[in-house]
Amino acid sequence: ETHFANLANELADLDRQQTTLSVLVDKPLLVRYNRLKTLRKGYAVAQLREGSCGGCQLQLPPQLVAEVKRGDELMDCSYCHRILYMARHLDEETTE
Repeated sequence: ETHFANLANELADLDRQQTTLSVLVDKPLLVRYNRLKTLRKGYAVAQLREGSCGGCQLQLPPQLVAEVKRGDELMDCSYCHRILYMARHLDEETTE
């Protein structure tokens, strides 16, 4: 029972943090994120993995992959519409 109580407390803390930090996010982006989160069973973002969306597992067009890698703006999966991100490893960031 204490494990569940700890998880409940942790979840409550995360909810409070999300509420506090959400005021710092651009309103249209937050609306978009919340809509996607509702539509996609809690997952609004997906990692780009080897040219595929980590959400729907479908292969993405090369131009979209290049735009996500460039990181100039937020890009959506062409199929499931989740917001795509590119994971960066710590050692890659230190060499840039």
